[in-house]
Amino acid sequence: MRLTIVLIDDDSDDIELMQEAIAEVAPLAICIPFTNPIKAVESLSAKRHSFIPDQIIIDHNMPEMTGLECVKVLRMFKEFGSTSIAAFSTSMNDRDSKLFKSAGANFAFQKPASIREYAILLRSVLNL
Repeated sequence: MRLTIVLIDDDSDDIELMQEAIAEVAPLAICIPFTNPIKAVESLSAKRHSFIPDQIIIDHNMPEMTGLECVKVLRMFKEFGSTSIAAFSTSMNDRDSKLFKSAGANFAFQKPASIREYAILLRSVLNL
């Protein structure tokens, strides 16, 4: 299955970890990483008529724009209505999880510590 996945995280190490886990569970997936959430939202909104990713994975705690703000902005565009959005954080608690889901995220979870744990979680998030 060929998926297009947008990764938004200000930590490039976390993006690399996710890309490795995605390669393990969905080797044909195309990953488009962003380390700046504002540029990610600008790019996605500008291309929304011609490019709709299958999945967007967003970190919660980022400078300039939080993951929650990203979710709220992206869900304002009807073109992203069918795009699954997963939010993650080093410290995702029940309150944050509920906030993300009420803003339109399909999933909200705590960041796994290893590629293996990411792979297990991503199988669920990506419906594999």
